[in-house]
Amino acid sequence: MDAEDAVADVAAAADALGAADHGDDDAQFTVDGAEDHELLWFGVQEIPNLIA
Repeated sequence: MDAEDAVADVAAAADALGAADHGDDDAQFTVDGAEDHELLWFGVQEIPNLIA
């Protein structure tokens, strides 16, 4: 689960991952940018509240 402000960066990184793996520096920059966001963690007992 990511914070709302991370959604666009994470989506862009997912799209760029293949190119980054093949050495594209711009794509790697995009992937690295997504890593700057802190991933939100929740306990398994909170899952019903997250999907509600």
